[in-house]
Amino acid sequence: GLFELPFVLLQTLILLISSVTAGTILLSKTPQHTRLALALTMVLGLSFLGLELYEFTNLIREGHGPQQSAFLSAFFTLVGIHGIHVAAGCVWILVSMFNLVQARLRCFVLFWHFLDIIWIFIFTFVYLLGLI
Repeated sequence: GLFELPFVLLQTLILLISSVTAGTILLSKTPQHTRLALALTMVLGLSFLGLELYEFTNLIREGHGPQQSAFLSAFFTLVGIHGIHVAAGCVWILVSMFNLVQARLRCFVLFWHFLDIIWIFIFTFVYLLGLI
């Protein structure tokens, strides 16, 4: 098939674990614990992005670039835009590490959970239903 399901499952697991670490940000009792939760979330987000870039590179190398079909064009656009938002979240984390304001952290956590929800839809409709 076009996609390696175990690989995408790993990506999904990493992103879902990052949602757990993001959720612990608001439960942290000290600035040190908050920064640790932010750092763990960022490492997981960057790991997800690294795997996504690896997948994109391999697809293009195998001749499955966005110019090959409408499906692949839509795939690269949809998954790529999600990845851009994950990258933006990682930048948000860096800024938050220096400015621990609870209201902003709540907004970040909601944003990160939203990214995970969107990924579940992408995973289900693009990767799983794409196997049928």
